[in-house]
Amino acid sequence: MAPQSLLLINNNGVFSDATAALAPGLMNVGMVTDSRFADMDGDSDLDLVVVGEWMPLTIFYNSGGSFKSTQGQFSGAEGWWYSVEVDDLDGDGDLDIVAGNLGLNSKYHASEEEPFHVYMNDFDGSGTLDIVLAMHQDKALYPVRGRQCSSEQMPFIKDKFPTFHDFANATVTNIFSPETLGDAYHLQVHELRSCVFLNTGNGTFEKRPLPMRAQASPINDILIADLNGDGRKDIIVAGNNYDTEVETVRYDAGTGVVLLQEKDGGFRALSPAESGLHLPGNVKDLAWITLNGQRCVVASNNGAPPSVFAMAQKPEP
Repeated sequence: MAPQSLLLINNNGVFSDATAALAPGLMNVGMVTDSRFADMDGDSDLDLVVVGEWMPLTIFYNSGGSFKSTQGQFSGAEGWWYSVEVDDLDGDGDLDIVAGNLGLNSKYHASEEEPFHVYMNDFDGSGTLDIVLAMHQDKALYPVRGRQCSSEQMPFIKDKFPTFHDFANATVTNIFSPETLGDAYHLQVHELRSCVFLNTGNGTFEKRPLPMRAQASPINDILIADLNGDGRKDIIVAGNNYDTEVETVRYDAGTGVVLLQEKDGGFRALSPAESGLHLPGNVKDLAWITLNGQRCVVASNNGAPPSVFAMAQKPEP
């Protein structure tokens, strides 16, 4: 279950919890992983952009200091979002969103038509909550975990499905009763790609997935700047995840990607050989720093020293 998110107001160095009064929808918005304050609607006050796991992008619009979300704004964009950055990518005067997701290089798959599911309930009546992950195949919904792992968690499965073959052909509705599934805490993911969301005005956004090279691993952080001096905003993304469960290999295919924006508004992904940027570690954060007057990218690597790359040209802040 997601913990409560908070909006804390700074009163001369003393912070008070104003969530219930100013942003009640934020309290139980979900498993938040990243956020940005930015003026998304052009009314000269700061709105709040929030992303997280098993949830869509959510914008809380600021109206006189109170924050309210707009439902359905990012319908079909529930994902495993890890990072978000905001900037005017297309130069039309309003702010667009870049959001880092799990990517496409994993054993999990999801689409708007066939989402990825998680259920939580006491499925075996043991008094403790059980977790069931499920994905679609040929329009049927199957559990992700196999018989051995599932039966260690819920022993009744061994009796109900004596052989591995029996379990392999069982759908989620074959394994669990309609009552326990109906009462379960249930979330879905429809989008695993990292994406750009272009602000088209009137509170609507156009989703554009990033190039395939940027989908090779989770994106844990994002930088936006004009990297080549052509007047168009470009993107740097990086991230891996070594801390996976035992039966899931770590996500370590990411090497950092420079995405140059082209004239048509699309992005061209550069290889490390082209860009000079190589971040193969367990990258968790990116930042601009200045060393001896030279603009640099610094990456924090979990369990390893930071990586620093100097820019050949000075990008915009």
